[in-house]
Amino acid sequence: MAITRREFIQSAVAACGFSGCSPNTEQSRILVLGSPEKFVEGDNVLTLERVLVVRRGNEFRALSILCTHQPCVVEKVADGEFFCPCHGSRFDADGKVTLGPASKDLPWFKISLNSDGKLVADLNESVNADFAFRLDGVKN
Repeated sequence: MAITRREFIQSAVAACGFSGCSPNTEQSRILVLGSPEKFVEGDNVLTLERVLVVRRGNEFRALSILCTHQPCVVEKVADGEFFCPCHGSRFDADGKVTLGPASKDLPWFKISLNSDGKLVADLNESVNADFAFRLDGVKN
């Protein structure tokens, strides 16, 4: 019996979580996103990494798009909210739960540049929804 793409992704996410099935969990919790130029102004969904990278000018933010209720990738809907197609949870544009069954907000991750000039998200470190990494070095 064949499985759907959604079922495959859900199985992989459930088995590996954010660690990506790497035996070195400390290193695997740092997600290399790519060079800043790769990201266009606005929302950039990295489905396989289960992260939404938001770019506003020189500011970058990283949001988990993995539902906090069950390991299912949420989808952005027309009103700027996120919807979980698995069990119906909804989150506002800042990742805050607006409708269960999820009871935890979507986490935002600390984002920075590595020594190679690539943006990285630290999946071990959650930050407030208003935290942004700035390329010009100005603290936020």
